[in-house]
Amino acid sequence: MPNRRSMTGRRSLCMVVAGLVAGVVLLTACDPTAGDSLEPTSAAAPQSMLTNGDWMVAHGDSAGIVGREVELRGWVFDVADIPGGDDTAFLVWVDFDNDELPTAFVIEGAPPELEADAFVAVRGVVEGVEPHEYPDGREALVPRVRVTALTITDRLGIRPAVWVVDVGQTLTQHDIRVTLERIEFAAEETRLLFAVENRSDETISAIGTGVRVQRGDVEYRAVIPIGHGVPPPRGQVEAGAVERGWFQFPPLDRSGPPLVIVWDGARPDSPVQRFRPWQWVVDTAGGQQPEG
Repeated sequence: MPNRRSMTGRRSLCMVVAGLVAGVVLLTACDPTAGDSLEPTSAAAPQSMLTNGDWMVAHGDSAGIVGREVELRGWVFDVADIPGGDDTAFLVWVDFDNDELPTAFVIEGAPPELEADAFVAVRGVVEGVEPHEYPDGREALVPRVRVTALTITDRLGIRPAVWVVDVGQTLTQHDIRVTLERIEFAAEETRLLFAVENRSDETISAIGTGVRVQRGDVEYRAVIPIGHGVPPPRGQVEAGAVERGWFQFPPLDRSGPPLVIVWDGARPDSPVQRFRPWQWVVDTAGGQQPEG
C-alpha cells in the first residue's frame, strides 16, 4: 500500500480502513435481503444538504445523519489507499481553525493531489460511521462520507475574499520597514498581510502575535494559533531580508469607521533603540488614503 499518510491520525485512519475492508467482506459473504419482497413505501420529503454551518450539531449525531447529502470544506490531515480496490480514505478537520469535527471521506480513483495538508471542498453522502481516536486519546464515532465531487485547493480557495483592500502603507523605524500590504475580508474570517524589511545590520524579531484591530470602542485580537494555510511571520528576519506573513481575525464588516491596526511585534532583539508600536489607520470603504 503506498505510504500517503501524515504522522497525525495514523492509528485513526487505520481504524477507518480496517472497518471499510471488514464491511466489504461481510457484504460479500451474505445478502440478508436476497429473496425478500419489498413493500412499496411513500417517498420521504427531501432533506436539506448539510454544510459546515450545520456540521457541529450533525457531527454529534453521526448515526442519525446516514443518508444525508453534504457539502463540506476542510483541511486534510491523513490519507491512505484502501487495500483490494480503487478507494482512498482521507480524514479531514472540518473545523480546521481548532482541529475539530474530524470526518472520514472515501473516494474512488483519488487524484494524486489529494495529500495531507490539502484543503478540500467535498460533496457526497453520509454512508456510515467510523471510530476515530483524537490526538489526546479520546475516541468517538465520526461520519463517513462517500465522495461524489471533490475540489482540491488552498486556504484562500476554501475561504475566498469577498472584498480586498490593497493598503500598501509602509512605516519605518530605525532601518526597519513594515508594510501593511492588504486586508482581505472573507465570510468567515478577516486576513491582514504584512511585509517586514530589515535594513539594519542585526537580526530582528517579527513575532506572529501582538496584532490588534480597533474599530470605535471595540478591539479585536488576532486569532492564535493562526489557522492552517495562513502562515504568520516566522519570527526572525535576518539583516537585509524581507519576511511576509498573515494575521487572522474574526470576520469583520468592511463598512463602518476606519480600522486602527496596531502591531508591537516587529523590533530588534537588542533593546538599544526605542520603538513605538506600528500603527495604521485604514478606511476600508475606500473613502480616504491609509495613514501611519
